[in-house]
Amino acid sequence: MHLKLGVTPTALEGMILGMGKPCEVEVYKFGRLRPKLVGKKLIDPKGVTAWLSKDYDDTRYGWKRDPKWKLGECIWAQHGVWDIETNKPLKLDYFKYAPDGRFADDTTFNTIYFTRYWERFYTAMRKIDKEMFLFCQPPTMSVPPKLKDSPYMDSRIIYAPHYYDGLTMVQKHWSTLWNVDVLGILRGRYLAPPFAIKLGENAIRECISSQVTAMREEGRENIGITPCFMSETGMPFDLDDKSAYKTGNYSSQIKAWDTLGHALEKSKIHHTLWVYSAQNSHRFGDYWNGEDFSIYSHGHDHALEHGDDDDVDHHIKVSKAHATRADRAIARPFPLTVSGALKTYKFHMEKGVFHLHIDGLDCLESKKGTEIALPAFSFPKNNFNIKVTSGRYEFNSEERVVVWWHGAGDQELEIESTLLPPPIKAPTLREKLKQNEDQVNYFVVMLTLALLLLSLVIV
Repeated sequence: MHLKLGVTPTALEGMILGMGKPCEVEVYKFGRLRPKLVGKKLIDPKGVTAWLSKDYDDTRYGWKRDPKWKLGECIWAQHGVWDIETNKPLKLDYFKYAPDGRFADDTTFNTIYFTRYWERFYTAMRKIDKEMFLFCQPPTMSVPPKLKDSPYMDSRIIYAPHYYDGLTMVQKHWSTLWNVDVLGILRGRYLAPPFAIKLGENAIRECISSQVTAMREEGRENIGITPCFMSETGMPFDLDDKSAYKTGNYSSQIKAWDTLGHALEKSKIHHTLWVYSAQNSHRFGDYWNGEDFSIYSHGHDHALEHGDDDDVDHHIKVSKAHATRADRAIARPFPLTVSGALKTYKFHMEKGVFHLHIDGLDCLESKKGTEIALPAFSFPKNNFNIKVTSGRYEFNSEERVVVWWHGAGDQELEIESTLLPPPIKAPTLREKLKQNEDQVNYFVVMLTLALLLLSLVIV
């Protein structure tokens, strides 16, 4: 099942539009379980093409263009894929085969095309510097190509996948009732997409955790035992028609980001959040492709989000200082360095409790110990308590870092905040209506599952 949302031209229609010609294309919206065709729309570029004009001078680049390569005309038309005069396809299987004759589909794209690109990229970079780190980032949500033990892999390669929760991105709504194991569907782990549905908040959290963990494991199997760094992941802020920007109720965004944070912690994957946009505004989002993922937003009213009570004054001040949103879910503690091996770490947002479990090396007499970053929002000033199974600790208030010197073996640390932000706000009337719609979707999902199971029993 491929994502189709909004105006969705086919490959041929894209080529026609690229030549500046009008074309009627299908329009989709996302239904309860899959994309739904809702109509067609005439797109007219009015003669504006995607190709260089015929009189463009490219001699400045120092190379000579093949005379068969015409400027101002679609390159695929020149390859005989389609007819510019009739708009008809001529070679229906053109994209099914690689230049060397190998069959190419979604599952073999990485093996054929990405691997060939990576080999060239790797060779060129290593000629320049043999020690630089290289990030290997195959197409999003795809199985990484088999590079393990190849001549184009070494200990300075970092596997850098991306992850996004497809259902939340498409629906622009955070559901605590149901979600879908998108990665599982893409990997063919279910007889049908409805079997990939996860019901209930706990199941949703584990669903997203399992997807992130699976992506890390796929890297180990195909790329090799090398660092895995999720270089992009995040949740949209413009949920439910941007209702939070009017009401100040960011409960959905907080829950969504907390679920993502839980997944990243449980999988123990290195990561950076998408995104920080210095221009972000409520009207235009991140100023790119209609996205609104930025943890920062210019002009955001933090008092609305956090309330005006005296006991949350600290949290409002921190948010204003950094101009950030959904801080309580995003400002999470994490281990900077571990003297030993990391077993687990987890931040319980509602309770304000961080727990770290390691297989420690004895660092009691060492200058360096295990270090934990402690965000000011979640653990203000000195309003927290620390418990450890052995050794001693110090808190650097300027750098917001806890240093822990511990013994060897099984070791645990717990940090509990004594100044929590206010409870997450109750939903507004508009948000309740959206939740009611979500409940309808939930019952449709349940009915679909029941019918599927019944059909299997009958068969």
